[in-house]
Amino acid sequence: MFMRKNVFNSLLKKIEEKSELTEDIIEELKELFPDKIEKTLEILKKGIIQYTFSPSGRKIWAVVGSKNDLHLIYPYTYCSCLDFYKSVVINRKSILCKHLIAHLISSSLNSFEEVSLKDEDFSKFLKQFKIKI
Repeated sequence: MFMRKNVFNSLLKKIEEKSELTEDIIEELKELFPDKIEKTLEILKKGIIQYTFSPSGRKIWAVVGSKNDLHLIYPYTYCSCLDFYKSVVINRKSILCKHLIAHLISSSLNSFEEVSLKDEDFSKFLKQFKIKI
């Protein structure tokens, strides 16, 4: 798993350097994540959102899922989707879910929607993810 993460990180650097997701890189991603890359590409088309709260500067990432629901993302660490819980946390079959892969690719491309919100809206914002605070 550690080696796979290193290979993925080097692919992210390539994406960042080229500022595009080339067919060659997509093929390499398919080798790393054969069961996830097609859905990852669909997620990238739907978009990744970075919410910035002010005045704190807190940043929260969200990804639009296959059913147009939002999934909360902590880069490299967490996604609120069921696949992350099952494949990454419980079964340890993968290092990332498709939403985290899409987020990291979009970050490397610097291609995501930015939304500004006020700090006082933070609790209300989190409720859409069904997170208890």
